[in-house]
This record gives sequence, C-alpha cells and structure tokens, in this order.
Amino acid sequence: MKLQIQNGQIRNMFDASETIGDELLQQVLGKGADSQMKSIVATIQKEQNAIIRNDKSRMLIVQGAAGSGKTSAALQRVAYLLYKHRLTIRADQIVLFSPNPMFTSYISTVLPELGEENMQQTTFQEYLDYWLGSSLQPEDPFDQIEYVLTAQGAPGYEARLQGIEYKASEAFLQALQNYGMWLGREGMRFNGIRIRDRDLITAERMRAKFYSYDRSLPLFNRVVLLQEWLLNELASLERMEREAPWVEEELNYLDTEQYVEVFGMLHKEKELLDLAEHFAVVREKMSNKRREDEGDFDFAQREEDLLRRRIVKESFKPLRKSVKKFSFVDVKGIYGQLFEGGAAYREKTNGAVIPPLWPEICRQTKEKLFRNELFHEDATPYLYVKELIEGVRTNTEIRYVFVDEGQDYSSFQYEYLKKLFPRARMTVLGDFGQAIFMQATSLDASDSPLLRLFGEAETSLVRLVRSYRSTREIVEFTKSMLPGGEEIAPFERGGQKPLLTRLDGGEKRDAQILADIAALRAEGFDSIAVITKTAAESREAHESLRIHGGEALQLITKETLNFEKGMMVIPVYLAKGVEFDAVLVYDSSPEAYGRDNERKLLYTACTRAMHRLHLYTTGDWSPFVQALPANLYEKATY
Repeated sequence: MKLQIQNGQIRNMFDASETIGDELLQQVLGKGADSQMKSIVATIQKEQNAIIRNDKSRMLIVQGAAGSGKTSAALQRVAYLLYKHRLTIRADQIVLFSPNPMFTSYISTVLPELGEENMQQTTFQEYLDYWLGSSLQPEDPFDQIEYVLTAQGAPGYEARLQGIEYKASEAFLQALQNYGMWLGREGMRFNGIRIRDRDLITAERMRAKFYSYDRSLPLFNRVVLLQEWLLNELASLERMEREAPWVEEELNYLDTEQYVEVFGMLHKEKELLDLAEHFAVVREKMSNKRREDEGDFDFAQREEDLLRRRIVKESFKPLRKSVKKFSFVDVKGIYGQLFEGGAAYREKTNGAVIPPLWPEICRQTKEKLFRNELFHEDATPYLYVKELIEGVRTNTEIRYVFVDEGQDYSSFQYEYLKKLFPRARMTVLGDFGQAIFMQATSLDASDSPLLRLFGEAETSLVRLVRSYRSTREIVEFTKSMLPGGEEIAPFERGGQKPLLTRLDGGEKRDAQILADIAALRAEGFDSIAVITKTAAESREAHESLRIHGGEALQLITKETLNFEKGMMVIPVYLAKGVEFDAVLVYDSSPEAYGRDNERKLLYTACTRAMHRLHLYTTGDWSPFVQALPANLYEKATY
C-alpha cells in the first residue's frame, strides 16, 4: 500500500501492486477538477504512447473507456507532432473537431501549457454553418437529440428516426453517388437569370446548353463550362442592354454627383486625346493636321454613353457575381427532387433500397426545405450533392485532423471529412459506450466504416480500457451498466460508493440536492454538476433549484461558450468529455432513462464524476440502475 501524506494527514491511498506507479498521476487524480484541462496531460501512461508516437498510420482510431485519457493523449500527440516535425508542420495545419464550443474552451490551455501553439479548433456544426451560408438554416445536433429524446409519440416521430438513421448511412452515400451519375444524363435544375422582371437567360436555355456538352465529362466540369458561357453571354447582353427603355428612365433620376463625376471623366478623356494628337503631330512632321475646334468632341453624346454604360454595368454586377458563385444552379431543387416518392428515388439512385416510412420522410424533408431549413441529418448530404455539382472544397494545407467524441459522427460525415482534407492523416477518439446520437458509428467493430476508410494497411486501432478519471467505486458502478463493460478496468483510487436517493416529490428532491451540494462544497469540492437528460429538463431543474435557494447554480446551454469551474446544471450531451468533482443525476427514473437507447445517456452522465456520484428519483429507479448489484452503491430514502 502506498500513502500520500501532507501536513500529517493521509491525502490518498493506492495499492502499489495494481497502480502504474506514476506518483504525478496519483497526485493529479487526487485533486479536484480544474476549469480547464491542464495538468492531467503531464501524466500520460505507457499504454498511451502508442497514440502519441504513432507516425505511420493514415487513420488512427482510439476506442477508449470513459476517463481513459483519450483526449489527454491526443493533445500530447499534437505537441509531439509539432515538436518532431517543427520544420515542416505548423500548428495551423492541424485541426481538431470538438463536440461543442464549451469543450473547445475546456481544452484551450493545454497546448500552450506544453509549450506549443494552439491548433485550429472548430466543431463540425460550425463548418456546416459556414459553407451553407445564409441560404439555408441547418438544425444543430443538439436540437436533433432534443427531438429524439422528447418527441416520442408525436406525429411522424418514427419516420424521423428512420430518416436520421438512413441519411447517416453508407447506403445513402452510395445512393447520392448514383444520383450524381443520373444528373449527368438528365434532371439538372437551374435558376434563370432575370433583370427587372424580365428573363435574360432562361433555365431551359441553360439546361439545353449544359446537356450539349460532352457527357463523358464529369458533372462539375460541365457546370464550369456553363458558367463560362453564362459570363460571356452576360457581357454581350450588357452591351445590348444599354439601349433598353429602362436605361433612358434611369438617366432622368441620376443625382448631381454622378453627372459631375462623369463630366470630370470626360475632361480627362479630352486631355488625353489632345496629348495623343500632340505627339502624333510631332512624329508626323510632314502632316500639319490640327484639331479644328472643341466642338469636334461631342460632350453631350459621350456623357450619355458613359452614363448608360455605368447604369447597366451596376445592374449587371450582381448577376455576374451570382454566376461566379454558381447561384444559377438550383441546388435546393436538385436535392429536393430526391424526395418525390419511392419509385422516382429508386430510378434516380439506381435502385437504392428505401426505409419503410419513406413517404413520410420525403414529406418532412421537403417541408423543411420549403422553409429554407435543413434537418441536421440532411446538412452533410446536401453539401455533398452541392459539391458533386460545384466541385469539392478541399483543403490541402491541413496535415492532421483530430476528431474527438468520434462515435457521434456518421459514416457519411467521415467520408466527407476524408474528401475535405485529402492530404491529412486522421486521429479519431471516442467511446462507443457513450454513443448517444442516432448517427453513431462504432469505432472498433469488425464492420466499422472507419476501418475501411483508408484501408486496413493504413489503419491502426488502439483500445484504452483503464479508466483514470473516477474512483474505483464509481467505475465499478458505471461499467456494470454497459453490456461488455466488464473489460473496463478502474485505476486503484478509492472513494465512496455512489449514493442513490429516493424522495417523495420534486420539492423534497430539490431541497436534498441543494443540501448535498452544500455538503460537497464543505468537503472542498468546487466543480459540481447537476446533470439532466435534456436541455428542457435543465431549464426546469435550474428554475426549480433557484427558487429553493440555488441561485449560484449556472445553467449551461448550447450557447455557453466558456467552461468555468463552479456549480452548474447541464444536459448530459453537453457534459460529454468534461469531468467534475461531483455529479448529481437529477432524475434517474424509468421515465428519464427507460428505453434501451437511453442506457448510454445515463452511463455518460455518471462517468463525468471524479470523486462523488449521487443519483435521485421520486419514484422507481431506471431499469439500468435496478439491474446493478446492490453491493455497488449505497441507498438513502427520505
């Protein structure tokens, strides 16, 4: 047995035969949770070196249990790569996709602490928002999961779930690839170019021109040829438009400043003409030509010509700009026509198999598109179709891509990331035990799409099964919730067993939670989270606790950008990747965590705790709690 003693008091006890023997690790794990992820990165263990120093694999997959140090190892890996390749790789050539902006704040100090510049950090949602622009409003993943967790029984609910699952699949990706080939033969849709409620170039004319090009050319190349043709057509139409009646009308409404500007331009033009003729006279001494008088320069006609040219040029400027941005392609219509019915879909996608509730999926998707919105599950496929037509937006500068909480990405999204960063090596970190989103991807199953993304020869898989975050008692409790959780090994740091508290009514529960928070703070725990299932429950719990005296509790929402140590109420999906001294699960009833797809939600909530874990209910316990051996927890009833 190894003891850590400070000022005559035992601070920590460890079984020296079971621990790795890293005293710094023991000290760090005995401390409270910090407001940023800092000193834990100094405690990397031997099994994590396989992650840090892997310099060969194009794809490195890390399947790690909750609290196994996945993110710590990944950040050390970044520091290692920046140091080893300091002459060839810069920090801005590495990008990390975080689960949410708050998590980005949580890890923001790590690399500077290691003496390295911070890499680029973003979320996949921020990327989607940027490239979709203002034309379409995509739903974010947190609104999607709120719907999944709260809308049971609502009309169309089962169809939406089928749509989420299908649109995240490799089957849908293959269907869209086939759709691209179909568009090469027929079905392209264009937006006509109009000026003053008049067609300049119709959609029908564009379509005819597009399909006149060599059909062996890729879709994108033909769109570029059409773009060039449109720009030339606009240049010709612009010259013709100067004589249009509306231009004459515009001349009558020009202000004085515009006339003065044109008058000045004409004087400069005349001076240049006079100067040119002067040199011509010098050169041609045999000629005695002279300008007869200024009347030869017709100011009035030149002024009108210049003004007409400027009026038309300004009117055509946004048309040229929109053509350069491919706005003449009706991408929304092209994506939307996929959802016109089962027979039409199979025709366009070479016989793709469709979900049973496809008609309702189509109705929901088209209704969303009509409002210029996208479901979260449609955002990546929509961009994929857009890039089939307009060309792939690749970033060849990025050399390494890190994906944290990688189990929450779909196979479709991984294919998209691979295409987006063609020169990059990828490191994916996650825990399928915490796969709480419907589009989840298994990281280490034999049929995982990640194992096929770059090929077996260029892929390495590392499994981390030892959990360092939580005490032994908390790990034993949480791992028993998961099928196959027996392989998770706790770090030998002892503590109290999780406490299960049943109360008679919500008011008593809130009062007890506040009393427990006060007791935990008296013990010296500063980072305390009341974790709820959903954002809606977080708002209700926060308000109820505030009324009963919990004014100091901060409500964490998807808009929260900075993670700060303290007391908070937070939905479980925003707490992913973060740790707290103490976790209080607000409602552990069957109503909150009763369905099988809610098992991992409860597991994720409980595994956020480092030192203390409390669960509450005002009725029965969740079946996932009831199934646990009684020796893994303590009970309290009030």
